[in-house]
Amino acid sequence: MNGGSVTDNESEIGGGIYSERVEEIFGGLPYGTLEVNDGLIARNTATYVGNYGGGGGVYLQSVGYMNGGIIEENYASGGEGGGVFVGAHSRCSYHFIMNNGVIRNNIAYGNGGGIAGEY
Repeated sequence: MNGGSVTDNESEIGGGIYSERVEEIFGGLPYGTLEVNDGLIARNTATYVGNYGGGGGVYLQSVGYMNGGIIEENYASGGEGGGVFVGAHSRCSYHFIMNNGVIRNNIAYGNGGGIAGEY
């Protein structure tokens, strides 16, 4: 995503953006990447109640990069990571790297109003 916005959406998991690994066809390790450059992710809601739910703005079970941009006013009503939730997988490491961006005013029912991750 280069510029633009993802706003005012609702889903069980990943209210604004849901990014999950993709299994390589020939049995390799899972992979997947989300890249956001100077975008706005705002006022999205993740509604799932329970374990592994959340990511009001962004749900990553992949690798994520954000260069500039804003993640704000997102809500995980039954899970973790109001702004960003980073999942885990036994075969690889997922991570979220942010450069010169802002995460503010996000709310989560569970842990991590701004960012939550599992291991």
